[in-house]
Amino acid sequence: MNNLEQLLNKEKEKLDNMQIPDDMEDKLRSALDNKSRKKKKRPYLRIASIIMIVFLLSYNMNTLAFYAKKIVGYDNVMSGTLQDLNNAGRGQIINKTHSFSDGVSVTLDGVMLDDNNLILFYSIGDPNRNVEDVSSRMHINVSGLFDKSLGYGGAGEIDSEGRYEKWVVSTNRAPKLYEQTISLDISYSPVDKANEQGEIKFKLDRNSALGNSLTIPINKEVELTNNNSINVESMVASPTTTLIKGQIQSILQLGWDQIVGERFSTSDIEMALCADGKEVPVQASSISTDMKGMNFEIRFDRLPQELDTLELKLTSFVNTYEVDELFTLKEEGKIKILEQEIIVEDIYEENGNTFVTLTSEEYTSLPKVSLIVEGTEHRLVRTKPIDMKKVNIEEFEKNYHTRTLEFEGAGKDLQLHIERFSFNEVYDEVIFNHKFE
Repeated sequence: MNNLEQLLNKEKEKLDNMQIPDDMEDKLRSALDNKSRKKKKRPYLRIASIIMIVFLLSYNMNTLAFYAKKIVGYDNVMSGTLQDLNNAGRGQIINKTHSFSDGVSVTLDGVMLDDNNLILFYSIGDPNRNVEDVSSRMHINVSGLFDKSLGYGGAGEIDSEGRYEKWVVSTNRAPKLYEQTISLDISYSPVDKANEQGEIKFKLDRNSALGNSLTIPINKEVELTNNNSINVESMVASPTTTLIKGQIQSILQLGWDQIVGERFSTSDIEMALCADGKEVPVQASSISTDMKGMNFEIRFDRLPQELDTLELKLTSFVNTYEVDELFTLKEEGKIKILEQEIIVEDIYEENGNTFVTLTSEEYTSLPKVSLIVEGTEHRLVRTKPIDMKKVNIEEFEKNYHTRTLEFEGAGKDLQLHIERFSFNEVYDEVIFNHKFE
């Protein structure tokens, strides 16, 4: 119970326990009679009363304004950092709704802004209590100036009655200073109706931004085991996140690889950020390619306010290798390449094509593979994911995924031709280490 509620309850108890004197009615009548006979006014009493009322209202309005700044209903999908900021009344209240023809609605309750990202708090409502199905038929996009997408990731939760789905999403970048108006764009497909579009536009109040960020230059090149390297450029610490920025390849390196027919890529980079020896939780990671090259970002939770030591490590990297390996396939067996094991679960024919089911560690993949059927090479048609499971091996938990590869052609003599192979390699290299005085 907050302080305001406690105060009101105490005053109610006083009123409930108040004893009214037996002669109260006579005294009131006498006082009213005397008042009607008196013509002299006492303006100072009225002024004092007005001042007291204004004082009380001002106090309570400040209290109510503080609570009005809080974004309500998102506790279960907020991180601890966001809950702290929300409890302090930080952020910008939006409270705008777009409704569709079948009664489904999207409400943007509020946002939080800092130098690393824009965080949106929105809910999807369905009066028919089937919001999970509604959400599957809805696509959300966050855009800035010239409808340029900010990109985002986040988490949502459905209430027990299926009426609402609450979402907290964080954009991949903060809006630029010239991006004053932001749009939450909604594409929705009602049942048995044409697709509908909606939007919720709002102006950013940069005065309500959470605060400035601190950029720590790193600029360290990290050598990888396949004769490649990555460059870790900087660490940006803001009130909501700690962002690691870096580059995998420059645009010139990408162009050269295209010319010589080689390719250096990755699907995952993992790093560990330790503050005073304790790991800071990872929020998300992304890899993008543009005119600047192939770049990566890894988001951690915010740093503690009191900090003595800070350390950043590269823990794992999905490396890609150019190879030229042939493996004869049997009904069951194992393939071993670069010390990585792939289990052949099943081989079968269907509709003139050959299907090969494989199981390997989560990030082990075959980006370039074909099937040689009785001396003739056939291309990969598609890959169908089957299962993902966790296995504990020597106190370490590993993820394994099973998928089926479909190839053109069918026959008895089968060979798997692997030309490009990717897998997760473990590192333990310190990238940045600093002790604060």
